[in-house]
Amino acid sequence: MQLGDPWYEEINDQEEMIIQIFTPRGVIAETGAMFHIVYRHSETQQLSAYYTKLYKPVKVRCSRIVRVVGSPTSTELIVILLFNAYPPQGQRRDWNRLSSRKYIVSNKHLQFLAFLCCNQNFKKRF
Repeated sequence: MQLGDPWYEEINDQEEMIIQIFTPRGVIAETGAMFHIVYRHSETQQLSAYYTKLYKPVKVRCSRIVRVVGSPTSTELIVILLFNAYPPQGQRRDWNRLSSRKYIVSNKHLQFLAFLCCNQNFKKRF
């Protein structure tokens, strides 16, 4: 089964099972896409069950902008975002690197970046 890296993985110690969810290849449409769910025994890695399920994308809004840090060369901006738990994933942080060399920055992006920078405390450094 060449499914790639799992999008989500959970180890159930009571049943000695590993549950993995794999995303479909290509773009996930707004109408949804088929995901692959694989159950394996944790010790032997033997396949126990295989399912496919239709999932639809859901927008999970950022609950907090944790930090915005610029690079020393001023060519990159690193934005750390916090997201609330949304099953099957728990609460998580997302690290996004914005490079001025790769992206064309529009006026709308500049307004957003100015908003981010104004709402952060830049006295603390990594």
